[in-house]
This record gives sequence, structure tokens and C-alpha cells, in this order.
Amino acid sequence: LLKKTGTDPEHPFFHLFADFHDTFIRLRALQEAGLLHEARRFLLDTLDRRKREQGLLTFDDLLTRLDQALARPDSGPRLAARIFERYPAAMVDEFQDTDPLQYRLFNRIYHRDDAALFLIGDPKQAIYSFRGADIFTYIRARQETPTTHRYTMTTNYRATAAMVGAVNRLFSLRPDAFIFTEGIVFQPVQAAAGAGPPLVVDGLEVTPFTALLLAAEKDGGKGMSKKDAAPLAVARCASEIVRLLA
Repeated sequence: LLKKTGTDPEHPFFHLFADFHDTFIRLRALQEAGLLHEARRFLLDTLDRRKREQGLLTFDDLLTRLDQALARPDSGPRLAARIFERYPAAMVDEFQDTDPLQYRLFNRIYHRDDAALFLIGDPKQAIYSFRGADIFTYIRARQETPTTHRYTMTTNYRATAAMVGAVNRLFSLRPDAFIFTEGIVFQPVQAAAGAGPPLVVDGLEVTPFTALLLAAEKDGGKGMSKKDAAPLAVARCASEIVRLLA
């Protein structure tokens, strides 16, 4: 052990040992990754075998098996043509919640000049990553769609004018509000003509947008952790809902 005022000893052994230690740490990490990969492969293969033995199909199986069938070089194109013949047009709502496999299916079936494929999505509403939804699928689809075939809905028919204005203001504060600026650009919208009146409680209009600020744990300290902030935010939202409905 070295004292604070000490200096590192100089000897070739220490340099060699440091290199050995770094290599050993990387090897352990690779071994752990390899073990996890092998365990995942075993579990998936075993699950697939047992489902086949019991004649079971899940929703994911319907997608993966269709994907495998469409990928076959001999019969895949014929299958895609048969599906297109039966369904020459497709409209995919909430497209921001799709995953690469689902997009690949639509691409293989409708990637032709006479196809009618409508992808309707809003990347601001992409909230299903825990189910495999991938925002990069939306970005890829947008990039692969010619600009002449992109359409933006510029009128909001669901919210009051005040709410629409608040959302426009919030997301216009920063050009990188959605981080991936090359694939996701905020488009301000307008409220529909004759939009409903604002919400009034106890004779006062409710503000269209409210932010909850949680104080730092200590003065000058770091902000509150997500783990600690989540239950407070949930309790505050529930309390506000009760107040509005009372």
C-alpha cells in the first residue's frame, strides 16, 4: 500500500501485471456475455420445441413464423404476392409502437409500386419499448419514405386551444427536444376551429399545462433520484385527479 505522498514503484513486473489484469477483466466480461448468450439460445430453443410438441402458438410466433416464411428464397416471394393479392392495401395505426420484425413484414409484402401502405404514427407517443417497440423503426420508415409521400396532420381536434399552445411552446424551446433530431422533428399544430372551452373548476380556468418540480435532497445537492421521485409524482397526480373530480 502506498501513502498519499508516496510514488508508484517502477518495475517491469508491475506494467506486465497491469496488462494481465486488464486482459483478465475483459476476458471475464466476454465469458459472462457468452454464457448469457448461450443461456438465451437454450431457453428460446427449448421454449420453441415445447410449444411445437404441445401445438401452441403465441402472438409472437405468428409474426416470427410469417417472417421466416417470407424470407425463404424459393417460396417467400410467392407468399408475399398471395398476401398482397388478398390485402392490396394496409393501414398501420400507432406505427411508432412497431418493432423491426413487424416493419420487415410490411416491407416484404408491400414494397412494390402498386401497393397502398399507410403508416400513421407520432414518435412523441412511443411508450411501448418494454414490449419491443423501437423508435428507430419509425425513424427508418420515415427516412425510407419519399418526402412527396409524407403528410403531417397540422390540426389537433382533441385538445383546447390553450393546451395546444402550451404543448407547442414546450417542445419548441429546444431544437433537440426529441434527441434524435435527424429523424424526429417537432411540428407545431393548431387547435381545431371551435375547439372546446377550457376546463373550469370553482369558477377558475385550469391551467393547460402544469409541471411538478421536486426539490433536491439537500441544498446544492443532486436532484432526486427517479426511484424516489416516481412515488411522489404518482401521489401528486392522484391527488390532483381527486381534486378535479370532487
